Amino acid sequence: MLLPSPCRASMAVVLCAVSSGFVAMAQQPADDLGPNICPLSDEQTRKSLEAFDKLVPTFHHPRCERCHGGLDVFAENTAHGGGQQGDDTGCDTCHDRVPGGGRWQLPLPAHFFVHKDAKTLCEQMHDTSPTRAILLEHLGTDQLIQTAFLGTRGLSPMDLESEHLAPEPPPVTRDAFLGMAGAWFDAMGGDFKGEVPCGCEPQRYAVRVSYKREVKLGIVNSTETMGPVDIPIRFHDDGSFDGEQTVYFNGNSMAFICTATSTGSMNLKVSGEVTGEWPNEQMSLKLENTTVMKNGTIKAVCPGEAVTRSLESGEKASVEEDDIPGRVGSKVHFAPSAGVPGMTTSIDAEVVQINR
Repeated sequence: MLLPSPCRASMAVVLCAVSSGFVAMAQQPADDLGPNICPLSDEQTRKSLEAFDKLVPTFHHPRCERCHGGLDVFAENTAHGGGQQGDDTGCDTCHDRVPGGGRWQLPLPAHFFVHKDAKTLCEQMHDTSPTRAILLEHLGTDQLIQTAFLGTRGLSPMDLESEHLAPEPPPVTRDAFLGMAGAWFDAMGGDFKGEVPCGCEPQRYAVRVSYKREVKLGIVNSTETMGPVDIPIRFHDDGSFDGEQTVYFNGNSMAFICTATSTGSMNLKVSGEVTGEWPNEQMSLKLENTTVMKNGTIKAVCPGEAVTRSLESGEKASVEEDDIPGRVGSKVHFAPSAGVPGMTTSIDAEVVQINR
């Protein structure tokens, strides 16, 4: 009776059989890729959320929120003390005490704060000011923000008195607010990373791995497959990541008039890191089996005879690629550059987002 070799049938050497001859192909058109990966650890995300929560009361304070969407000065029934306005070109007729002689004007709707929760405001800050330097410069130098922290509405002392208005500054000083904004960036490792939701809500990723080997050698034909299976990964504070999971293999073989099926499992680990600055982040990816094939079984059937064997064998090995875009949808195709005629082997890996 002709049986497939234990190495082929049990798939115990999925990575090691031709790992020395593997090449990786990771190049993809940018248009085919998804958003940049958010390389924050769970702890960094938690700290980021906590740090931003301390900023939210100031965003929602009347001295900030009334201008950022809380008061419609163009409505017929507006509560604006100066009455309905046709546009904001004449605002500085009354609001003429902006520090440094700046002009009073309203923000665009994309910059409104009213009715927005912490997550939405967090994403808005990231979207409208894509770096730490840009946002902190805006908060630290914008004359209208300075006016908001004075609480004077840009009105003269005489106008405030005539309208029976007292200065109403936010509950924190501008310097304290800038310190809290800096602490928010520090919680994320110093600056914004990834796309807009990064640091504003937890992001979850996995590496989707699949394996296939086909053998066509005369009367011997076999196919062995695994996956695709998603292996969740977790980031660490330094941008590195890892994840490990048990994966399962199945094989089917035919040799002349005999057939065979096989199953088995092994622990497969993925690891790597994301480096570089947004939006040009790069990543490395490594796949390695941390156990040999286990719980393996092969069942061979020939006319008049059937044999079942348990198999636990193989070696540990790895494949890796360093030059991959740090974006969702990035794919790596590992294939042997030279192998046995009639044998084709491939391992495919793709970075996927699993919380959306």
